Amino acid sequence: MLTLPSALAPDFEQATRAIEQEYTMSFVMSFERNAEARGKAEGMLSILQYQLSRKFGALPDWVDTRLKQADTDTLVLWSDRILFADTLEEVFEVRN
Repeated sequence: MLTLPSALAPDFEQATRAIEQEYTMSFVMSFERNAEARGKAEGMLSILQYQLSRKFGALPDWVDTRLKQADTDTLVLWSDRILFADTLEEVFEVRN
């Protein structure tokens, strides 16, 4: 992680504002975008864990492992499946 010396922070902020004004758009650094994506995935994971435990009770360890290894698209798929699944296995089954 890089840390900007506090003496340079005002110059950096001013340069960032100048770029935003020049291109009439907000300047978002790649690490900010990555942090936003991570936060979204973590939020989805928390909600899905809550929904699964409400519907099926205490979750076995294998479910926690699968959830933590899943990407955002897979979490969305499982969030959809939970609506109609009668078992945990139906939520996580691999379909072709």
